[in-house]
Order: sequence, then structure tokens, then C-alpha cells
Amino acid sequence: MIYLIFGSDSFRSNEKLVELKKDFSKNSNDLNSIILFDKNNFNLDIVFRSLISTGLFATKNLIIIKNCLENPVTSATADKLIAFLKKTKIEDFDLIFYQNNDIRKNNKIINFVKKSGQIFEFLPISGANLIKWIQQKGRDFGIEIQPDIAQTLVIYLGDDLHRQNNEIKKLADYKVGINSKDSISKEEIQMLVAPQTLPGIFDFIDLVAAKNIEKAIDNLRQLLIAGQAPLYLYSMIVYQFRNLIRVKILLEKNLSQFEIQKDLKIHPFVTQKTVRAAQNFSLEKLKLVMMFLMLQWWHSE
Repeated sequence: MIYLIFGSDSFRSNEKLVELKKDFSKNSNDLNSIILFDKNNFNLDIVFRSLISTGLFATKNLIIIKNCLENPVTSATADKLIAFLKKTKIEDFDLIFYQNNDIRKNNKIINFVKKSGQIFEFLPISGANLIKWIQQKGRDFGIEIQPDIAQTLVIYLGDDLHRQNNEIKKLADYKVGINSKDSISKEEIQMLVAPQTLPGIFDFIDLVAAKNIEKAIDNLRQLLIAGQAPLYLYSMIVYQFRNLIRVKILLEKNLSQFEIQKDLKIHPFVTQKTVRAAQNFSLEKLKLVMMFLMLQWWHSE
């Protein structure tokens, strides 16, 4: 069988790769029958030999060609590979083309696998699909995550599935440690999960934009009382003002919120909040704030 796995959602695409490898291993007694080619060791002649030869205890090989579809598998190389595959019995081997990013739709390998194999494309997930994924991942780890709690994880971690997976596992381990079968609570997330961008930072920036400095300082004081480290808060403020500058530049180019989200690759929630905040600053003022923050960092060294 021939498979093509690709897409910018590298977490789920890698899960599919692991799944196919496990399925193959169930029917093979020879670990050496799984052969990996990547950019460092790709050689077309060796690929050809691997497709038609097997080990002593294996009936067929699993060949994985990883992250090679743009280079070194050029158009000419793809032609040779496809020609070889067309004259070879597909049932004599398993072949996986794996690419952990997007590839052009006119790629020759895509068109070939469409006719001769199976394609798995993994695009980033968001909205209701991301909430469902988080809930299912919780069940995989043995915990229940309600939709509103899943939304809190989205606010904290965005659509970074690698980190979502790690944090959900951490929450599950915590539940096992305290011998609790209750659903994950928001308080437990606040206690155990460090957000990519603190929700309180948005409030702080809104207050600064409104020139309500007294409340802005009180906002930071509350975050410190809640246990957030000063250096972490500082890094989050710098991170958010950097986002504000990037968003402001795109707003001045008349890009829509959707276009900004796609260009900067940040979560829709973060995009929405940042676009709203950026409209309350001039680009010059944002640059001055960033310069001030950098000077403060330099003086602290």
C-alpha cells in the first residue's frame, strides 16, 4: 500500500505516521523491515532496492520517505520513482511519503498517490473542532474535559497541539496523583498550565491604551499576587507589544482580521483581542513602548 501524509498540522500528521508504523509492526517480526529515508540519506537506487528486497524474517518492507518531496525528490526524481512504482507489485511493500508541512497541489507524488494509494492531509484545526480534539485527547488520557474548560485551554495555549497534548497529559497525571475522577476545573488549569499569553495581559494593555495607568498597575499587582513571576510577566508584555506592532503594520495595509490571523499564524482569539487593542495605539507609540521595554531590559542586565 502507498500512503501520503502531509499538512501543516505536524502533530496529527505524526500521530498518523506512528499509527501506520504500529499497524505494520503487528504483522512483521523483523524490526529491520522498517526503512527510513530523509534528506540526509535519500538515494533513489537504494530506495528501489529496499522496495523489492526483504529481510530474512520479513515478507515485505515498510519504506518511509520523510520530508523529501520538495528536495531531494525533484520533479525529475519523482518521474523516475513513479515509473518504478508503476511496474512494481504494490502488494509487495508498504510505502509512506511523509511531509510535516504543506506541499503544492500539483506535486507529481500527490497526483500519483491519489490514483494508487491513500492520502491523509492534516490542516490546522480551530473552533469547535479544536474543542472536540481537546476533549478526545482528555479521554485518551483518562480524564473528562468539559467544553468550557477546553475553551480555557484554547485561550491559554492556542492551537499548538504539541503543547496541548503535553499539558493535557500533565493534568491527567495530576488527577491520578490526587486520586480524583472529577472533571478538570478552571482552577486546576490556572494552577498547572502556563499560558502562552496571559489573559490578564490583554486587560493590562487595554488599560494602558485607555490611559488608565492606576488600574493598569493594579492589574499587574494582582497578577503578581496570583503568583506570576515578574520576569515572566515582563516577557509576556514584550511579546504582546511585539504582536501589537506586527498587527498594526498589517492593519495599516488594510488587511482583514482573518488575513492577519493567517499571516501571523496566531490563534483567532488572540488575533481578535490584539486587533482591537492595536486600534487604540498609533504605530509610533507602539514602537516607543517597545523601545522603552528594551531599554528597561538592557538596564536590568
